[in-house]
Amino acid sequence: MGISRFLQLLLLGHTEQYVHVPPELKMQRLRFWRVWRNKNNNDFGVERLLRLLLVALPFVTPGLWWRHFWGRYGKQRRDLATDMYVLLKVGICAGFLWYSYNPAWLSVPIVLSVETVVYILSLIFLPDQHNQTIVVRRSILLILLNYVELNLTFASIYKTLSVAIPGTFLCAEGENLALPVTAFYFSMVTSATVGYGDITPQTPLAQGITVVHVIFSFVFAVLFFSYFTGRFPTLAKPKCPEGRIKN
Repeated sequence: MGISRFLQLLLLGHTEQYVHVPPELKMQRLRFWRVWRNKNNNDFGVERLLRLLLVALPFVTPGLWWRHFWGRYGKQRRDLATDMYVLLKVGICAGFLWYSYNPAWLSVPIVLSVETVVYILSLIFLPDQHNQTIVVRRSILLILLNYVELNLTFASIYKTLSVAIPGTFLCAEGENLALPVTAFYFSMVTSATVGYGDITPQTPLAQGITVVHVIFSFVFAVLFFSYFTGRFPTLAKPKCPEGRIKN
């Protein structure tokens, strides 16, 4: 068995099939004009401005262009490339957390995480613009990876601040926020709003970043409760061929 065949079976199994998909850039333009014309949603004011912003921002993010490129190879390979892109972003953010101490390079994981936040918000405020035949298990897994990516980015921010501006955080004895593991621990604790008290922000800048982090964490919570709740029963009780529900 050749390497290409092995990778095909590993990532696609025996389900590989070519399904044509329209160019992603064209579809994103159509989404923008649908939101702009506002024929199917009674949105106005702040909600309308937010929806327009969320549908316009993807044009300047690498994810849209990545999906556009891989879309020429069919829907399945485009979706697989999207999975790899999400994993790549997690890897990049983890690499910056572990190996980078230069504040200038911090912009890279921040840009990637902003793209992720835009996508999460679009699932909440632009549900009519997303594919309704979404695969729930795959989507939950990708959202969890997005959650890890966001916390890795905030961990990099906390670590960089603690190194660049001493005294930004007050750490208990034995704690060192300049260590990647400690920074990631503090990031996860902050996102979960646990607040053990062993590490606390001391400056307005650190406190403001922590507040933003908590708000983004609530966005993820809202997504799970509002977007996926109605889809969970299909996972728990698969239908029989006759259409009845298995007990």
